[in-house]
Amino acid sequence: MYYLETNVLRAISRKLRILPIDIRRTLFTSALAIFELVSGITEGDYSLRRAFLCDVSKSKLRIDWRSASQVVANSFGHSVASDPITITTRRAFGVVVASSSLADAISTCERHRPPIDLVELIAANGRLSRVYSAARAQQNTEHQNLLNSEPLKSVLAAAEIASASARKAFMTDMAGDLDEKLLQDFASDTARKMSVSGIDPADLLASYDGSIDSHIQASRWLQTESMLLQNPAGENDAPDVLHLLYVDKGTTMVSNDKLSTRIAAALWPDRVISLPQFLSNVIPSDLQEP
Repeated sequence: MYYLETNVLRAISRKLRILPIDIRRTLFTSALAIFELVSGITEGDYSLRRAFLCDVSKSKLRIDWRSASQVVANSFGHSVASDPITITTRRAFGVVVASSSLADAISTCERHRPPIDLVELIAANGRLSRVYSAARAQQNTEHQNLLNSEPLKSVLAAAEIASASARKAFMTDMAGDLDEKLLQDFASDTARKMSVSGIDPADLLASYDGSIDSHIQASRWLQTESMLLQNPAGENDAPDVLHLLYVDKGTTMVSNDKLSTRIAAALWPDRVISLPQFLSNVIPSDLQEP
């Protein structure tokens, strides 16, 4: 299976409807990608974004409508309710496809019963990134305090680890249990969302199926790099990493995103391929020209 993230979805949306059905059956995208296309929409770019969404709709491309929290819960063999933003995204998707202007779409959404809060969905654009950026800034501060503390500071000095690459390699080795810690955090968060059932995070860990390993490994890699290089979170880092929730062991993500490509090159080069690679390997030659 091939997972199409948002940038790739934009790039090949016109080709989706003319792809052979056997190829289309191997492709899918997610609620997150549709959210990125719908949120932040303006009157000025409405026609363009609507065209992308129309192509997705008419092609009958499979959309995984699970929210991030649902994907995580499913990886532990359980279910949670979808979040309001994802529910609104799914409902607004059809309205935008059928509406000729942003004003028309907003008016139609307001007349729905229950109403669809398209204005709130549009306002949600960037909120995820701001929350993620603040969290990463706090992590960087905590990590830097760790680097400057004893005995780690003395260990680093004694090892003469001066270059960024050497520091990253050193800390990656030291952080061998970070994946386990992140997995425990996901299990605890899922347990909180299912508090009425009184589920123990330890029981959830025992049922983990490995389907969000890509996301966990990418999160760990990005945290380590951020800590060592003191890089602030990029504007699109949050959704870029969240896209990997939909990339299990049997899925390849098609992405033009620089961060995803960089993470993949460091961890699993075959898990993420570029759009040119996808076009060359999957799309018939007579359909590759615009």
